Amino acid sequence: MQLYELENALGGFTTEERMGRLEKHHIIFRSQGGCDFYYNIIELPLGFHHGDRGPHKCRKTDLLLKRSLRDTLFMEFGRGRKTAEEIVHLCCPMNRKSAEKLHRRLLQAKNYAGKYEPEDAIREIMGGNLYW
Repeated sequence: MQLYELENALGGFTTEERMGRLEKHHIIFRSQGGCDFYYNIIELPLGFHHGDRGPHKCRKTDLLLKRSLRDTLFMEFGRGRKTAEEIVHLCCPMNRKSAEKLHRRLLQAKNYAGKYEPEDAIREIMGGNLYW
């Protein structure tokens, strides 16, 4: 999800929410098993990120971002089974450490001769939850 899409979904940001520099926000928090990959990070204005409607204080915003991530990953992965290497590549990890973390998470998922169903892989990447 892009920042403008989030703003539209929430009916706009207030002046206070627009204030401050942009900060990186992990949609799946690192404490939930998230890591640095392209789709898991969104840049949010400081005022919104730490404000009452921000994802750390507002469950609605948090779920909106998580569900958007889930839908994006399903679209990226397609329908067929993929290897761990293919999945990690599709996630676009930002560094080697993140690629290794994604790979380790996938090792916990159910696989079929080394290939993963999209749903199983996405569930693991999202910390064990699909946020339906």
